Amino acid sequence: IGAGTYGQVFFCVGSDETVYVEKIVKTLDKPEGDAKRPKGEGMLLEKCNHPFVVRAMPSHHGPRVIRMEYCQGGDLHRRIQIMKAADKYFVEAEVINLFVQMLLAVQYLHSLVILHRDIKPANFLLETDSGPVKLGDFGSSCADVSVGATMQRTLCGTYTTVAPELLQNQTRDTLK
Repeated sequence: IGAGTYGQVFFCVGSDETVYVEKIVKTLDKPEGDAKRPKGEGMLLEKCNHPFVVRAMPSHHGPRVIRMEYCQGGDLHRRIQIMKAADKYFVEAEVINLFVQMLLAVQYLHSLVILHRDIKPANFLLETDSGPVKLGDFGSSCADVSVGATMQRTLCGTYTTVAPELLQNQTRDTLK
């Protein structure tokens, strides 16, 4: 289905006809800071149980394989590009609905002290062509409060969607 910095995603059909995706996580030579990350993407997803966050499923292929629900509507970035190419626009009610779902997903993660750190349209997946939208790709995420302050200032994710204060090397304390 796709590939990114941290892995490759494959469409799968189980012996019981269950449809899902599996992400094979790359093993990279990571900088010292990343080596201290306490939880992997799969472990973070397993903690989540929310209608607007991609659901993890049990996998028996080891920690490098993350099994997740399949969102057949594709990602929001692709949907925006398709609409743009067809010279079509989202109606206001649809934008509000999608935006509220995105905010609820982020609010839920923050309630679990999970920082996603790569929020962008391509990481919001549509369960069907009409929604709902679900936040996925937790490859840049962190959840350990002890390293959280450092992780909040670590430049990661997608450069074009990173928070401006990170680019300016500012922290929450210096923004006050």
